[in-house]
Amino acid sequence: MITRRLFLRSSAAAGASFAAVTAPVIADAAQKEDPILLDIRDRMPAAAAAFRAASVAMDAAVTRFAEIAPVLPDELICTDRREHWLSERETDCRTKEVWPRDMPGRATMPRRIYAADRLKGIAETYPRRSKLRSRYARLYQTALTYEKAFEASRVEVGIAAREEELYLAIDTLRRMASKASKTVPNSLTGLVIKAEVLHALTVCSDEDAGWALAYARQLPDDILALFGGGVA
Repeated sequence: MITRRLFLRSSAAAGASFAAVTAPVIADAAQKEDPILLDIRDRMPAAAAAFRAASVAMDAAVTRFAEIAPVLPDELICTDRREHWLSERETDCRTKEVWPRDMPGRATMPRRIYAADRLKGIAETYPRRSKLRSRYARLYQTALTYEKAFEASRVEVGIAAREEELYLAIDTLRRMASKASKTVPNSLTGLVIKAEVLHALTVCSDEDAGWALAYARQLPDDILALFGGGVA
C-alpha cells in the first residue's frame, strides 16, 4: 500500500539516485525527453517558490488575525441540542471548521455558535414581554456584533487575498502534476521530474497529497517501460 510517508521516502530516494547519474548521461537523456516534462522541470522552481511564499504569507495573516480577533462571547456557544437549528459549526478565519483537540480519545465535534442570520426575526415570534423574546433579541445583537468584528479582522489582515494567492500557487502545482501524470517519460530525467512535481504536491494539503499518491500509481509502469520488467 502506498502511503504519504512511503511516497515521500521513495521520492527522496529517486532524487538521490538522479543526483548520482553523471552529467553527460543526464544531458543526453534530456535531449530525448518529452518536451512537456522538460517544460515542467523548468517551471518547477518558480512554482515551488510561489507556493512557499504564499504559505508564509498566509501563516503570518492567520497569526495576526489571532492577535486582533474578537473574543467569542460565552453566550453565543450553543449547548442546547434543541437550538442547533439556530447555530452553525464554529469556523476559523479561513472558514474551516474548528475541531476540538483537548479531549483525545473522545468523539468530539466542533462547537456550535449561534448565528445572526438564523436568529434574525426569531424574537418577534414570541410575545412582546416574554423572556424568550428578550433572550433571542439579545442573542441576535450579540451574534451580529461578534460576526461584524470577526469579518472586520479578516479584512484587516487580508485573509481573502492570501487565500487567493495560495489557491493560485497550489493550482499551478496541481496542473503541472496532472500534466506530468499523463506524460510517459523517455528517460530517467523524465521519471525524476514526475517524482519531483508529485512530491511538491504532497506538501500542499492532505487532499493534494491524496491526488499525488493517486498519480504516483503510474510510476511503476513508467519504470517498467524504461528499464523493462520481465517477471521470472
